[in-house]
Amino acid sequence: MCGSTAKRHLVSLWRRAARLVPWQRSTLRLPPEIMLMVISYLPPEAVLSLALTCRSLYCSYFPESPILNARSKAALLTLLERDVPKLLYCSECAILHPWRRVVHVLLSGVRSGNLCKTRGFNPPSQLGTPPYLHARLIMNRHLYGNAHGFPVGIFDKDATNLFAGCLPVDCRSTWQARIIDDELFLYIHETAYPPEGDMFKLEQWLINDNRGRICKHGIVWNLPRSTSRSNVEPGAELELYDGRRNPHPLPAFLANMRRNTTLSCPLCPTDAEITTKWHGGRKKWSVEMKTWRQFGKCRSPSDPMWLSLTFTDHTAPPWDRQEEGYPPGAIRYKWNKSDKGLAVSRQNKEPQVMTDWVLL
Repeated sequence: MCGSTAKRHLVSLWRRAARLVPWQRSTLRLPPEIMLMVISYLPPEAVLSLALTCRSLYCSYFPESPILNARSKAALLTLLERDVPKLLYCSECAILHPWRRVVHVLLSGVRSGNLCKTRGFNPPSQLGTPPYLHARLIMNRHLYGNAHGFPVGIFDKDATNLFAGCLPVDCRSTWQARIIDDELFLYIHETAYPPEGDMFKLEQWLINDNRGRICKHGIVWNLPRSTSRSNVEPGAELELYDGRRNPHPLPAFLANMRRNTTLSCPLCPTDAEITTKWHGGRKKWSVEMKTWRQFGKCRSPSDPMWLSLTFTDHTAPPWDRQEEGYPPGAIRYKWNKSDKGLAVSRQNKEPQVMTDWVLL
């Protein structure tokens, strides 16, 4: 409804506005010309969002149910997600999911009884990429307020003495999430020790359990890997903590790692550092892996930055470091730069108790 027809309909209702109580007629007392002029400058989703704030206004402008195209419907749902707590917009389902606090952090069925379609493209967690809807809820809380999403600390964890993956390798894993310049970042620090100095098990853990993969595009090796228990790199030595040279030969699969430098993937916003150390008391090598990931604003699962970090097939890379103006080490630099400001803010901040959350 628009033009003269809309005007006649509005005028007929405004003539009856005088009989309404004051709280009902505040909006309807505006001249129809003013309201139509305001509406003419708004996109369809904004008009409907405005009309939904007042039942009388909705009936005035939409005597019949409005029809929105897919783009306008998505825009309307994101507006409602912003304005109404406990709702989450899912672009795959094209609906608003309700959610609440519970004791588990796993995704479950939505209240309608249907499973959310986004469960199908959640990337593997061992590569340090959270489910998209969790990431969106974290950013919703940051952008719209506490009632709109998860606290960023929901991804923080510090696990020790794990039997990581399918092989008995002791691994200490620390995750820390942070929002920097309205974008979500994740830092992962893992240190792995082979049981009883069995380097073959450590090698298999890195290869078979995908622990040697920095991201979906790159691994920690730049040379062919060996799977022999006895194969070592001739003359390979590393410094101990006190600077002395280590006489123990370095296994070939460790020597071939790209160690002691900042690694940057050209196709996704991931930086990494790999170091190997000899522990004389334990008589074993350890592998230390640090990764920094930038997930962006998390406003859409189709965002090129988010897509580049997931295991979705693409005909062409959705994100390019050089084209986006990200020099090598840029993600690591942003994280380290934020450490100073975070340390200052923590001095005056009360400790908080984190609660697990889940989608309904």
